[in-house]
This record gives sequence, C-alpha cells and structure tokens, in this order.
Amino acid sequence: MAVSLLSVVLQNLNSLIQKEVGLLWGVDKEMKRLSSTLSTIQAVLEDADLKQMQNNAIQDWLRKLRDATYELDDILDACSTEALRWESEGQRSGYLKKVSTSLLYPFETIMFHHKIGNRMNEIKERLDEIADERTKFHFSEVVVDKKVELAQSREIESLLIQPKLTWFKMHDLVHDLAQSILGDECQIMEVDGPRRIANKSVRHVTLVDKYDFVRIFPDMIQLPVSLRTIQMHRSEGNTSHFMSKIFCDLTNLGSLRVLDARYHRMKAIPSSIGMMKHLRRLPKKMKYLRSLRHLCLSYCFRLIEMPPELERLNCLKTLTLFVVGKSRGCSLAELQSLNLGGELCIRHLERVRNPMDAKEANLVAKQNLRRLELFWEDNADFKSQENVEQLLESLEPHPNIKGLVIHNYKGLLFPLWMRESSLRNVVEIELWNCKNFSQLPPFGKLPLLKYLKISGMDKVKYIDDDFPGEGPVRGFPSLEVLNFDSLPNLEGLSREEGRELLPRLREMKICNCPNLRFPCLLSLIKLEVRGKCTSIVLTSISNLQSLNILRVVGNEETICFPIEVLRNLTLLDHCLSGSVLRLSFLPEEGLRGLESLQLLEIYNCKELSSLSEGLQHLTALEELSINQCPKLLSLPEGIKHLNSLQTCRIGMPGKNFVSLPEALQHVHSLQSLSINGCPELTSLPEWLGNLTLLRSLNISNCPKVSSIPASMQSLTKLQKLYNSQSSPELARVVRREREKIELTSLPEWLGNLTLLRSLDISNGPKVSSLPASIQSLTKLQKLYSSQYSPELARRCEKGKGEDWYKIAHVPEVSIFPL
Repeated sequence: MAVSLLSVVLQNLNSLIQKEVGLLWGVDKEMKRLSSTLSTIQAVLEDADLKQMQNNAIQDWLRKLRDATYELDDILDACSTEALRWESEGQRSGYLKKVSTSLLYPFETIMFHHKIGNRMNEIKERLDEIADERTKFHFSEVVVDKKVELAQSREIESLLIQPKLTWFKMHDLVHDLAQSILGDECQIMEVDGPRRIANKSVRHVTLVDKYDFVRIFPDMIQLPVSLRTIQMHRSEGNTSHFMSKIFCDLTNLGSLRVLDARYHRMKAIPSSIGMMKHLRRLPKKMKYLRSLRHLCLSYCFRLIEMPPELERLNCLKTLTLFVVGKSRGCSLAELQSLNLGGELCIRHLERVRNPMDAKEANLVAKQNLRRLELFWEDNADFKSQENVEQLLESLEPHPNIKGLVIHNYKGLLFPLWMRESSLRNVVEIELWNCKNFSQLPPFGKLPLLKYLKISGMDKVKYIDDDFPGEGPVRGFPSLEVLNFDSLPNLEGLSREEGRELLPRLREMKICNCPNLRFPCLLSLIKLEVRGKCTSIVLTSISNLQSLNILRVVGNEETICFPIEVLRNLTLLDHCLSGSVLRLSFLPEEGLRGLESLQLLEIYNCKELSSLSEGLQHLTALEELSINQCPKLLSLPEGIKHLNSLQTCRIGMPGKNFVSLPEALQHVHSLQSLSINGCPELTSLPEWLGNLTLLRSLNISNCPKVSSIPASMQSLTKLQKLYNSQSSPELARVVRREREKIELTSLPEWLGNLTLLRSLDISNGPKVSSLPASIQSLTKLQKLYSSQYSPELARRCEKGKGEDWYKIAHVPEVSIFPL
C-alpha cells in the first residue's frame, strides 16, 4: 500500500512543481527537496514491502512513512486548492509563475502562506528522518520503469480515493487480502457499536446499519480528523434507506475526500460541509469546494433542489444527480461549463420555465457523458405542450452517449435527435410513461442497441413502426433484452408482418400487454409474462420454439395453458407459474412433450387441484416446487417415475393436505425434501427412511408433527435437518395450533446422522435437553432454535450448562434466549 500511495503523491508533487505552484506560496525549494527525498525512499520500497512480513521494525517504518505521506498529500491538496480559488476569483490571471509581491496579497492569503510554510517544513523534517532511518535496514534499491510506475499508480489511485466502497462486495478471501494490505487504515462502525474511533491511523470508515428498518446514527460520533472516506452502508438484506441526516460534525474532517451516501434518503447536509475544501467525492454541495471532482448522489431522490451556483465547481467530473430548483442559481444553465462524465440524472424538468436554460446546459458538448436520465414528475402541471417538446429537443446529448432514460415526458412528438444519428452509440434505452406517444422513434435502426424497455405508453401499437426500406440498418440487429410494461394496445413487434426482426434477442419480459402476438423469434431463450394476459398472448408463445425458460406470473384469466404451447416448447428446461389464480389443471397431453424440463415451480394458484398424470413424462425433471395451492390434495402417482428428481418442495398446500404423497417413497433419487406450512399434517411416514440419498430435510410450520420416525436413522447422508416454525405468513395458524402438539424430545439415534452439518429445532420449545449422542455429530457446524426455550438455553450455556459438553465442538450455537 505504501508503494502505491507514495507513487501517487510523488506524481502530484512533481506536477505542482512543474506548474510552479510552490512559487505562489514560497515553498518551491521545499517541494523540490521533498521530491528528491521521496524518490530516494521510493527506490527501496519494493524491497521493504517484501521484507515487512518477517520484520516488525520494517512494518513500523512503513507505517510512519504511510502516515507522513498522507500528511504531505493533504498539504499538497491545500496548495492546489488555494491556487484554484485564486484563479477562479480572478485574483490571478495567466500562469502561476507571474507572482506578485506578498504585500499585494489579502490578509487571509498571507496567513495561508505562513501556515503552509510551517507545515511544509515540518513534513520535510519527518520525511528526512524516515529517509535516514531506511539505511539501518540495508534495503536493496529497485529501479522502477517509469511507464510501468505510471500505469500502476493510475490503477491504484482509485483505491486511494475510495478503497472502502467495494469493501462489502468482496469474497471473504479477497476481503482478508485487502485487510492485510490496508491494515489499520480501514474500520467498520455499526449502528449499535462504539461511538468513537481513537486510532488516528484510520483513514476509511464504513458505517453499517445491520437492521432491516429505518435507523439513524447518533447525532454525534467522533471520527479521526485524518479521515478520508466515509461510506454509509446497508447490510445485506437491509432494504431500508436508513440515513435521513448527517450524523457527525464535519468541520474538523479537513482531509475528507469521499462521503458516499448513495441509497439513503438524505434531506439536508450540515453547514460544516463548506469547511472541507479537499473533498473529492461527496453526495452534496458547495460552491466553495473548488477541487471537488465527484458528486455522487445516486438514489438520493428526496433532494429538493441543488445548491446554487454549481457552475463554479469547474473541477467537477462526476455529477450523478441534478435536481432542477426554483431558486436563483439552481437552473439547468448551471451545467453549462461543467465537463461531466459518467452518468447524469436530471430530475424535476417540469420546473424549467425557459427551454433556453436546457440549451445552455450544453449537454451536446459533454463528450464524456455515458448515461443520461431525464425525469419529469408524473403529476406535474405542464404549462404548454410546445414548451415540453422544445425542452426535450434542447436536451440533446453528445453522440458518445450509451444509455438514455426518459420518464413522464408528455410531448406528442419525440425530438429530431432521437431519429437521427445522435444515438448511434447507444446500447440501452428506457422510456417510462410517455403516454402521448403513439409511435416510437426508429430504435430498430440503432446498430448497437442491446437493451430496450418501454413502459406505460397507452397508444403504442408496434415497437418497430418504421416505414419499409428506410435506412441501411433495421430490425434491432444487436438487441438482446426487451422489456414491455403496461402497453395495453400493443399488438405486435412490427407493423410489417414476416419481416426479419431481433436476430440476437435472448430475453424478453412483458407485463400487462394483453393483445401482444409473438412472432417467430429463433434466438429467444427466456420469456417472462406477467399481469393481464389473454389467450392471444399465450397461444402465440408456441412460436418461440427456442425457449429454455418460461415464467407466467400474476395472470387472473388463464384456466389452462393451451396444449399446443406446451407441446411446441420441446427445449424448455425451466417453467414457473405463479399467481395464475384461475389455473385449475395442467393438461396431460401438453406435458408429454416437455422431455427437457428440469425445473417446474408453481405457486399461489388458488384453483389448481391436479397436476395430472402427465407429470410422469417429465423424465428430466430435477426440481419440483409447489407452494400456496390450497386445493391441491396430493401429488399424482406418476411422480414415482421421475428418476431424475433431486429436490421437492411442498409449501402451504391447504388444510386437507394431511399426509405426504405415498408416491414420493419411490423417488430414490431425491436429495432434498421440504415440507412447509401443513397445519393438519400429524406425522412423518416411516418410509422417509427409504430415501437414502436425502441430504436435506426441512419440516417447517407443521405444528402437529410431534415426533421423528425412527427410520430416519437410516439417512446417513443427511447433512441438514430443520424442524422450524418461522414463516410470518403462517403465524396465526401456528399460534392457534402449537399448544396442541409439539416436539418434546430429540431421539438418541440422532447421533447416527454423522454427516449432519446443520440442525434447526425451532419447532421444539418443549425440548429441554439434548441427547448425549449429539456428541457424535462431529461435522455439525450449526445448532439453532429461534423459539423461547429457557431450560434448553440454560443447559446449553457455554462453559456452564449441563449439556454444554455435548455441543462444545459446534462452531455456531444459537438457542433463544441464550
């Protein structure tokens, strides 16, 4: 880490020397001496880095070097930022080398001159000592090729700017490697943890809310003044946006480069943010942050407007969100002089009173911009149709743009630049709720377009509605993913029947498009049909004979899938039917042709009473999942012919489901069986012991199951055994039934299941002790019970309980309320 850090700082130092910034502050000689010292140290860093693992003294030397280099980086930033302030406020004109006498400097500049001189002398003395100390380690010098050095330093610069932003996205091994490299520079603070970081070496902090509900960090936490990165992070599975205000005083964090609050509903920023002149990346403001490079505000949709006079941030390279304001200095014209790259989302375009403001934003000149999102508010009061159309015409992006998203545009016509070559490099387009469009732009001509989503456009009848013979490129030659949502009048993909179309399309999703007819699409592999869907749609699916995956979800009209559809889909290997509320049966004749089907999932089909004996024809089926089908009483006898079936899940089948299907005992290939939410299931059959390949058995929310059959001791390959009661949707049923019958003990033969790795006994709050044979489960990694079991928890208390010796070898034991 020290190698890369020093390389980047040395480059910055030499760049400032070349620009003669040091002359402005009277530290030019000090800068040149520092450059020489750093170059001397750099020559031995490669060898020091190799030797540090075996020598604590070298580790300490590198740590001192790292801290001093960070300090120097802050000093150089201060010099550069103050120079930028001078230039932007007109106090300097031309080159920095035209330096006036200090008598002409304003008082604050004289003070800065004095302060920076002192800091430069102090850091020079520190680095001189560090350079002298290197000699006692007898390092070997390594000459680094300048081109290689430059490439490496550029590559690592992003790590120095935001090393924590990917901290939680790494695999464990990579995480450990990063920790070994960054050492004590990185720290994690949890919402319910310590409020203070005492280690002054910490440069990067991630603040984590691990709960799945809205939380706010304390109003004040203490962070090191040397901090460079703050990231507000939601833990995995946390869908809340927990930050609504900044949680600490930022006044003293003068070294902060990155404040990343993406995905959080931030409404305001503290006034102290204006003191941080060295910010590089931050989801907020300030016209005085002259060196601000990156302003990342993704998903901060509650921002009311941008800070005024953003145009003064002439170093800004990234601005992910711009909210048009009503206040002075908050118009689109503020974007005019900003050389922005990456993505830009502009919201509240309905607030633009004059289309000339949009023209002045000069988007067409921003050649580094790659993605543009344009939002009008859906309930906005548009003053005139003409104004809206002129506005969108004025927001033409540069031809380098690759992604375009438009929301709630109310114009009748699309702009000329959407018909011409301005979008020739676009690979992704989304149009949302542009309800007055009756005809789409000629997107079929775009040679590189790979993803297209059209949503909420009531008048559109065809996606490719172009006139025949127009242009050299037609028919979406590169499109791979097509997504339609709420297009009630969509009839087809092309007005011109028989036309060659979408040669590379692999995935398609449609939702509430009841009149769409699918043409023959030879490359389509995955199709998802959601919402309102007539027989017109379902029948035309038979044209998609290359399909591997079919999902039909949320359809209230279909009673039975057309036989010809299933018969023609001979390559289908995944099929899902969910919330098809009137579906009553699967046709046997239709299932006969699905010989390649590997996964069949059916859920929330309230009228489904039979899977039909056609199930036996699914000879390649490996996974069967049936959930929330209350009229389904059992599985057909034909299931015993499914010799490839490895996983079977049955969930919430209804009150009349009182026993496991007898035919399952003949499926000897079964490796995973899950039975969930069967309130009338009273026992598990003895034939479970016949399923000798079973590795996982899950019996959840079956409150009347009071015992485990002895035959299960034959399941010697079993690794996971769950007997839990955790489904929130079954809470009322479980509470009503659980007092009647409950699991009261675990059998002694449990110790025979020597491969068992996970054991969940949450459905056994009356289990008060563990069998001695559990000691034989040497591979057991997790023992878990979420139900209130005070006696069992007492007996399993670490180092004290009577049963602790039985489970001392288990790495993870969680028994509530332990």
